[in-house]
Amino acid sequence: MPVGVAATVVVMMGAAFVFRSLGLHDLPHSKWRREWKDAAIATVEKQALDRGWVEREVSTVKAKLKSQGEDDGGWFSGSLLLMKNGDWVAYASKCSKDDWRIRDIFIAHASDGKWYYSTYHFCLGMLNLRVEDQPESLTKFIAAYSLREFDGRSDECLKKTWPNPTP
Repeated sequence: MPVGVAATVVVMMGAAFVFRSLGLHDLPHSKWRREWKDAAIATVEKQALDRGWVEREVSTVKAKLKSQGEDDGGWFSGSLLLMKNGDWVAYASKCSKDDWRIRDIFIAHASDGKWYYSTYHFCLGMLNLRVEDQPESLTKFIAAYSLREFDGRSDECLKKTWPNPTP
């Protein structure tokens, strides 16, 4: 019996070492999630600060809204969400179903000039928004989807916002 217990302890210690060395012990702050965050911020920043890109993307979403309405995500594209009052959010989102190493994360730069993040589960391709009505405003979107403001650089955006974040 002592040999079995010792073997179990050795296996558990080995597994802990592997998880720690791969960064799996802390998935919310894993190296993969931080790397994705850095790339997402760079992409979103480039898009949000490019007036031409924003105007084209808003026009594309407006045309989509006109042809299909709010149903099936007519109020957003793969990188921009448009609110009824004209507020917009340039974003990048990752679902853990797409990559198990990266827990749900949403990074955005909005028309108010601020950066936001959320751990709301939007699902693959923002699937959960496809059944939702277009929000009235950025303020309503922020409240509905647990967005938090951050500086657009720091790892602050890796913190949990949904469900039931701990302070």
